[in-house]
Amino acid sequence: MRAKGLLLSAILICWSLGWSGIAECYDVYADSSGNVLNLRVNNTNPGFAMSGVVVKMIEKPSWVSNFSPGSQSLGNIAASGQGTASFTFNVNANTSVGNSGNIRFQVITTSGDSWNKDVSVKVVSSNGVITGDVTGATNVTITVTGTVTKSVLTESSGYRIENLLPGNYTITATKNEYKSHPAQEIRYVPTGGMINGVNFTMIKKPDMPNLSSPENGITINTLQPELDWEDVPGAVDLYTVEISTDSTFSWWKTTSAIRYGSSYSIWSNLDNNTVYYWRVKAKNYAGESNWSMTRCFIININPVGSISGQIINFDQYIVTITAIKTVSIVPPFEKSVNTNQFGEYTIGGLSPGIYTVTAFKMGYDLAIEPTVYVYAGEETWGIDFTLTLLSARASIRLSAPSSATIRNAPQYSRFAQAMQAKRLRSPAIGTPAQVLEPIEEVMPVLRTGLVDVIIETIMPLTDAPVLSYMPVAGGSLEKVVLSGDGSVWRGQIFVESTTSEGTATFEYYGVNEQGSPSTQIDAGRNFEVDTTVLPDENTNVSNRDGTSVDVTKGVVDTPINIQIIDPDQTQRTGGRLAPALASALSRRMAALEGTPLVEIPGATRHIEATIDGKGCRVSQANANFSFNIPYQDMDQDGLIDNTEIVESSLKAYYVNERGEWQQSVVSTVNAEQNRVMVSHNLFTTYFLAGVTAITTIDNICKPIK
Repeated sequence: MRAKGLLLSAILICWSLGWSGIAECYDVYADSSGNVLNLRVNNTNPGFAMSGVVVKMIEKPSWVSNFSPGSQSLGNIAASGQGTASFTFNVNANTSVGNSGNIRFQVITTSGDSWNKDVSVKVVSSNGVITGDVTGATNVTITVTGTVTKSVLTESSGYRIENLLPGNYTITATKNEYKSHPAQEIRYVPTGGMINGVNFTMIKKPDMPNLSSPENGITINTLQPELDWEDVPGAVDLYTVEISTDSTFSWWKTTSAIRYGSSYSIWSNLDNNTVYYWRVKAKNYAGESNWSMTRCFIININPVGSISGQIINFDQYIVTITAIKTVSIVPPFEKSVNTNQFGEYTIGGLSPGIYTVTAFKMGYDLAIEPTVYVYAGEETWGIDFTLTLLSARASIRLSAPSSATIRNAPQYSRFAQAMQAKRLRSPAIGTPAQVLEPIEEVMPVLRTGLVDVIIETIMPLTDAPVLSYMPVAGGSLEKVVLSGDGSVWRGQIFVESTTSEGTATFEYYGVNEQGSPSTQIDAGRNFEVDTTVLPDENTNVSNRDGTSVDVTKGVVDTPINIQIIDPDQTQRTGGRLAPALASALSRRMAALEGTPLVEIPGATRHIEATIDGKGCRVSQANANFSFNIPYQDMDQDGLIDNTEIVESSLKAYYVNERGEWQQSVVSTVNAEQNRVMVSHNLFTTYFLAGVTAITTIDNICKPIK
């Protein structure tokens, strides 16, 4: 930035017979522009006027540039009168401090008189400096505003602002979430002067307080509770406490200011049998914090109740039991305890009402008791749980090395698909390690040689799986322990006969937390899943039997929760169905009356869609999503397993918006993956049906090779 020019004034006293002025000296800044030089011409002759006076610059130092104008006419100057000529000039940027020189002016008149005037100029430094220290924060912005404006960030040694022109400056220190003390300083900087010790202390706005007690949602039996919170670090002048019967604090509330300490005792009685909400914020010189998280407590001077129970299949592990109360409580009240060394638990201090109780242990299905009543002063006992290991499944791939060849490749690929489609699960803890329902499939016809086996499981296995097979049809059973880690296991089997058909059985012996064999994965049940679908993402919701919902980006315009339910499985395992769903299922057979279609057992699925806990039927954008319903044709004979229903004839039915069963217009049968794909915009209930074969596969003539 170029320095601002200075105003220079020189006086030339002229006589009618001529006079040479005395030189005067003025300071100018290096690299300055717009320096103004005013030359005043006085006519001291009281009897004669000066006519046609002209002032012009006739000589200057080389470092003076842009001198303007070169000459200036003052006209006639009366006797004892005066006139002023003004000129501007710059000082070059490369001019050294200390350089000096003369600017020579000549004054002439029309009568032929002339006078010379030398004005001496000297180059001086404009480097004014302000320094200081800042405590309480780092990376603070220091700003000076005045003749020039500059800003710097503080360093460990404080701050230093240089190259300031002379003048008054306002100095401030700023940083987000902080306020300086003092708010500002005002200093005068002389030419080349240094102003030290302009110091600031930064004070941070307080953090949001963390509430301590009472616990959120707890029931207390006093009308004058004490509210406590943690001390906020740093300087705090006071805390503000708000208490209200409204969770939004928009109506009835009381506000108190606490100057000392981090607790507040309520002196006037609160109302019994009432839910109260409270929050706290802190304030200091720099400002106020945000409100703390809101907590609530229930005033109930009546006795509280409790819930107790045990883990039926207890095996010396710790289980977390949680009681959740949602009715009339915002946010919901939760209280958790761990089971003792005998698998027992008691949750006390519960206000009367309805609770949902859950039992959680990592690696196990979450057990839920949805409706538990708690009465004042009583214990609700016998809320017991049986835990089940989380379910797993495995996919098996077989491949032959280069030394062996595979005949009948289509059969081989179908075998791999069949193995992959099998679902595996873990029974209850403590079940003896034995094969319950092993997977058994006919292997392809192979040439003699080694065959590589790869087993991939969705859940990591705690012990190596075992693959059993017959190298020769009708021969003895051989077992191979696979090697690997986690979810990928490998091994080899040896086929002795080129024409034999062997059988393969997948076994998995698990290990419990004490290292003893306790579980066995076997073919089993379907599974339910619960997933949130976002508007701007492509989402796949799948359970472990192959049922899936594909929702592309834009099909929904708000977050939506999708749950896939197998209602038949729910009923088999003792679960309850929603009344509307149970009613729809009871009318499945009536939907097929008068048609040649027959329902496929186990191929009914329900898509439950909710937004903020409320059900919805149609996708928001009224756009279609894809829904895949699996069926079983493990032997790939074109017929649904254990039925005479023809695979290619499958149709999908759904419950429409009137609650009636209706055949889906868009449905596609995927024979390779054994599933029917439905494209629809209704989150509802679906089932599969098809036509039975007129003749069996055995009666169809086989082609001649």
